[in-house]
Formats: sequence, C-alpha cells, structure tokens
Amino acid sequence: MSHKKISSPPSFDNNYVITLKNSFESSYEIFDDVWSQEPAMRQIIDFILPKLEKNSQVLDVGAGKGYDALKMLQIGHRVDALDLVIPKELKSIARIWPQRMSYIQGDFISIDLDKRYDAVLDNGCFHHQHPDLYLDYLNKLWRHTCKNAVLAINLFTPCCETKSGTLWKQDDRRLTRDFTEEEAIKMLKTAKWEVEEIKIVKRHSGTHDYMLIIARRIE
Repeated sequence: MSHKKISSPPSFDNNYVITLKNSFESSYEIFDDVWSQEPAMRQIIDFILPKLEKNSQVLDVGAGKGYDALKMLQIGHRVDALDLVIPKELKSIARIWPQRMSYIQGDFISIDLDKRYDAVLDNGCFHHQHPDLYLDYLNKLWRHTCKNAVLAINLFTPCCETKSGTLWKQDDRRLTRDFTEEEAIKMLKTAKWEVEEIKIVKRHSGTHDYMLIIARRIE
C-alpha cells in the first residue's frame, strides 16, 4: 500500500477509528499484514523481557496475532491483549491460557480499563494514532500503570537523518507518523515517561526504521 507525506492531519472525529479498524481488518483478510511476520517487529519483546518483574501484569496494546503476548505468557507473565481487530490466532492463544490471558477488543483511547499494569507493550500501535490524541494516549497509559511501571514502545523513525519526523497518509486514509529520537523523548517526558533506552532497528522500506524505546513511569 502506498502512502504520501501530508503537512497536517485531517480534523479528528470518530470516523478515524473506523478507518483504522477497516484498514487492519482488510489487511488480515487479504493476508497483507506484513508486520505480523516482519523480523524487525519481533525484536521489541527481547527488549522488554529483562525489565519485567516476575509474574508481571502486562497490557499489550495493538496485540495483533499475539506473538509477543505468547512469549510473555510462556515465561510466566499475565497479559491483557487489546486491539481494534482480534485475529483468530490471538483468540487461540487466549483459549490455551485462560487463567493468564484475556483479550479486549476496542479502541484504546475510548475503552474502559479496570486495571493498573506493571508494564505496557506497544509494538507499532501508537504511530498510527491521530496526532491530536498522542498525549491523551500516553496519559492514559500512565493512569493505568503502577508506580515505576515499564513502557516498551516501537515507533517508526526516519531512515535518513532529519530534524523532525513526518506525517504520512496511506491510500486507505490510515495515518502514520515517524519520530526522531529527540521528538520521542520530549513527547514521552511530557506524559511523565522517562526514556531509559533506545535501539534503532533497520528495515528495508526505504522510508522508516523502527525505534524501540524503554521508558519508565515517573511520578
């Protein structure tokens, strides 16, 4: 799917959530969910695992087919997997681990959560949110985490050196934003997340690499 640079986002309304849901549903239906098998996407789980305390309660935002959730379950953590679309693979994992995993279908910003988590994993969900909601999103993560919680987040970052990231719009109107390290650190700190580690993972897209970030909740 092609995309183009845009200077500013369209005004936000609830139709954008529908746009995202339709985009991901279509990708799964036609087996175009390239992110599910992309090796670079699988690296963040090894980035967060050493940071988790034993038997952590983890919120996996944008869980997709559940590959990251499965790894966390296999070593003893508990996972709530949240996504707009719940693929059959994720449902299968939840059936195997009914005592340690649940899945939640819905939009993270609008859905009600009744827990506070030891850690949050966001492997490629945030950078598709509408820019008007970036801080709302990060603030909600903060509100639903425990003291000293860990956030592992995977953001697109420009593959070439630049002073600022770019907003893109795909053919199906899904938005994508890439961030420089400076932008990401500043944005997270505004929402009371202190960046501890950053790792850049190269891709072959010609446009974006991945920026894996470990951040810590600050009071």
